[in-house]
Order: sequence, then C-alpha cells, then structure tokens
Amino acid sequence: PVRLYLLQDGKAIDQSEAGVDLHFDARGSYLEVGEPRMYYLVKNATLGSHLLVLEPQANDFVLHSFTYGNNCQQDFDQK
Repeated sequence: PVRLYLLQDGKAIDQSEAGVDLHFDARGSYLEVGEPRMYYLVKNATLGSHLLVLEPQANDFVLHSFTYGNNCQQDFDQK
C-alpha cells in the first residue's frame, strides 16, 4: 500500500469531515491505497468549493482516475 497525506484548503482534514477511508497520525490525515477501488476521502458538512491536495509518499505512485464529488448519491454503504 502507498500512503497519501491529504490537505483540504491547506490544512489536514478534520476528523468530523473525514471519509471512511481516512486515518490520522501526528502528521495529519492520510489514506492507504492498496487496491484499485473508489476511496471515500472527504465528507464535508456543507457543499462548497475546496482545494484537495494529495501527497503520495512513493515516487512511483500514479493516480489514474478520481471522483471529486457525489452530491446526487448520499445515503449508501461506503465500504
């Protein structure tokens, strides 16, 4: 697995707005990518515009596809 640290608007994502796949350590919020699937990163309380930065901790990590929002489908099992 590759660890990616996430920043939203220049800050670590708050635990109250974290998607189910985020974890936290002393550095901030992170995701462990270990398989090709949809990962749930952010669950903001209100709709708005944000800048999401992913910082992979491996030089050879490549991101091929990314879903930025899911406003039309809110109530579903996220695992």
